[in-house]
Amino acid sequence: MQKYRGSKLVRSGFIGLALILLVITVGLQPQRLVELATSIRHQALFTDAGGLSPGNDVRVSGVKVGTVSEVALKQGKALVTFMVDGRVRLGADTTAHIRTGTLLGQRLLTLESSGKGTLRSSDVIPVTR
Repeated sequence: MQKYRGSKLVRSGFIGLALILLVITVGLQPQRLVELATSIRHQALFTDAGGLSPGNDVRVSGVKVGTVSEVALKQGKALVTFMVDGRVRLGADTTAHIRTGTLLGQRLLTLESSGKGTLRSSDVIPVTR
């Protein structure tokens, strides 16, 4: 039987600690992991993203269906990347709006699904919609 000494002991300790932290993380947030695995990434362009930030809700007909994951500047416009539950189907002509969601002024992204077909994850909702 081989004994653990020196650097092998330290390495084994780090691996064990990492595994324990992973188990705790998975145990505390199983819903979040399922959401990430089943979500579809979409993007929308805005002339002004006024206060929208990662973590804000994405809603369809008042129901939370996802979260904003990134707000970036692209050619002078705000490109908002958001994740939507994979069970929610968005029409090809879906529109996106930024609204105030709470009395404290927290912003949210609202989607209005319309049009024939399905909005693909590679499609960007343009400013005109």
